[in-house]
Parts: sequence; structure tokens; C-alpha cells
Amino acid sequence: MARILLVEDDELVCRSLRMTLEAYGHAVENFADGRKALELLRQQGGFDAVITDILMPDMDGLELIRAVRALAPGIRVIAMSGGGRRGNQDFLQFASTFGADAVLSKPFTGETLVETLATVLKP
Repeated sequence: MARILLVEDDELVCRSLRMTLEAYGHAVENFADGRKALELLRQQGGFDAVITDILMPDMDGLELIRAVRALAPGIRVIAMSGGGRRGNQDFLQFASTFGADAVLSKPFTGETLVETLATVLKP
């Protein structure tokens, strides 16, 4: 079981991802905002992984990845994106450059999410 910080501004997507992760025994804290997620990370720590969307209001996923890397470099990070005007491959490539351990292109299956998480959490 891992402690996961999930950051996704789409409520339906967030609920689906949280349910999938919890079904596999993971403890999940979720936020729709990168700033609030980062504040919890600063206050509590102890997370094994951050799973973040890229395109979000206020603090986007790229900013969050950089901040997580500076605050807690050992935390595994998975970035996900469904794209935007520029296409999700650009955003996901940037996420890797900014320090994401893995990237997922939306839509993806729950099985893909769980497998990706297991891969990044392997010692």
C-alpha cells in the first residue's frame, strides 16, 4: 500500500482514479489544485507518489512537479494529460523534462495506472 497525492481538477476523472487506487489498497488524498496539494505535502509529508494532471488552473502540473522535486526529491511522480490545443505529447514530454518518473496519456485504463504506479514505486 502506498500513500498517494492525487491532483486532478476534473471531478469525475479524480473520483474514478481515486476509486481505482483505493481498490488496490492505496491511501489517497486528492486535490483539484496544485497549490493546495503542495501545501499538504509541506505540512504532512510522507507521500510515496504524486499523480498529477498537467493542465489545471492556478498552479499547473509542470509547476507542481518542479516544486515537488525541490521539496521532496524522493517522491515518485506520475504526470497525466489529455492534451489541449498543443496536444498531450508536448505536455507529457515537458513533464518528463521537469522530473516526472512516468507519464500517462489520457484516456488510460485503471490497470495502466496501477501498473505504472507499481513500476515507479519499485526500489
